Amino acid sequence: MKTDRLSIPLAPSLGGITTRIGSNILWSGVSEVGGKGLVFVATIYLARVLGAEGFGVFNFGLTLTMYFWLAVDLGTNMYGAREIAKNKDKKDEILNTILSMRIASGIAAFTVFVLVTYAITDSPAHRLVYLGFSFYLIFRALYTEWYLRGVERFKSIAFCNLAAYGALVLLLYAFVRAPGDLPAAAFIWSLVFLLGGALFLLAAYYRQPGVSFKFVLSPRKWLDNLGESIHFVISGGLSSLYQGLPIIILGAAAGSYDVGIYSSAHRIVFAAIFVLSVPLMAIYPVLSDLHKNDLHRFKRLFHYSSVAIIACALACTALLHILSPETVGVLLGSGFDAAVPVLQILSGFFFLRVIREIFVIALSSAGLQKFYSLASVFSVLFMLCAFPFLVYVVGADMLTSAAVSMIITEAGVLLIMLAVWRRKVALP
Repeated sequence: MKTDRLSIPLAPSLGGITTRIGSNILWSGVSEVGGKGLVFVATIYLARVLGAEGFGVFNFGLTLTMYFWLAVDLGTNMYGAREIAKNKDKKDEILNTILSMRIASGIAAFTVFVLVTYAITDSPAHRLVYLGFSFYLIFRALYTEWYLRGVERFKSIAFCNLAAYGALVLLLYAFVRAPGDLPAAAFIWSLVFLLGGALFLLAAYYRQPGVSFKFVLSPRKWLDNLGESIHFVISGGLSSLYQGLPIIILGAAAGSYDVGIYSSAHRIVFAAIFVLSVPLMAIYPVLSDLHKNDLHRFKRLFHYSSVAIIACALACTALLHILSPETVGVLLGSGFDAAVPVLQILSGFFFLRVIREIFVIALSSAGLQKFYSLASVFSVLFMLCAFPFLVYVVGADMLTSAAVSMIITEAGVLLIMLAVWRRKVALP
């Protein structure tokens, strides 16, 4: 059986589909847990070195970059993987068309981002930080992770991600040692994605029969792909918008210090959410199959897995709330003491968000992703209403308002998803 240097076998093994799925889950877990673990280590290191003020500038710039990234990705990360999996005989054409579209979008987004960030601040230091982040939009466009998922080369994805994020930790430790190294941190963050992009391109094209790069300059083909991927743009974009809104609002209305304090607690909570979501990723393909073929077993698996995850979430929520002072002290240091009450409030958000993830997986397995997009629309509306209401009507401080508005928003989204579940999911 033919293999390449960075991939699992190119044809199904004799162990059958169960072995194939097991391998995919294993390497996907290694990639996701290992990669995000390294990013979390890098983030905590930056918080300790840069301090609350510098970390706030860093996270404000990174959040802005993630918003512009949506105009580069254009939903192709999910759509591209699906199309490759369905049409492996056309993988060369699909790969080159989508990759060309992402490169062109990355260059355009880079240009606009530089102009916008130059206009929103007069600080030369902040402009330099934003310039460092701007290159991310071009370098990340080179990633072919979506293609490798489509051809089920999860081992290659794990290798590329671990190499890139491992380099991120090492480079930050080597060159970012004081608050004055903030611009270097932004440039290193982007540069690592150039390394990752090169590795992913190598994995996609090197010694792959029938696959060779050709830039496809075809607006018609680009628009055809965008027409198919627009759903992923909407759902993914709104979810990212909602999660980043408190950081943007704090940056505009409060300042870099408040952004740094809130972002530090925010990062810890989302790292914990990711850990509990890993088992859900593993059962997603099983739920999808059972919903199609055995609704009774679908119901049982959903019920037992939900009970187990909710029990774990309750225990983790209690620990996160009680141990917030120790967690902040150990991970971030004394300069982030103000993050303790924020983390305690966000522990409630953590519990609601884990429950939401359960229903996201279940609704997606039932083919009802469009209702998740609807919930995402309301999440932005809830946040835009809750934050100013808490600040200007209730009179709460900005940090408390940011954290509480996340709980209010998540509760509203969860109610919508529960209603959809009760009305739309057919169970025996």
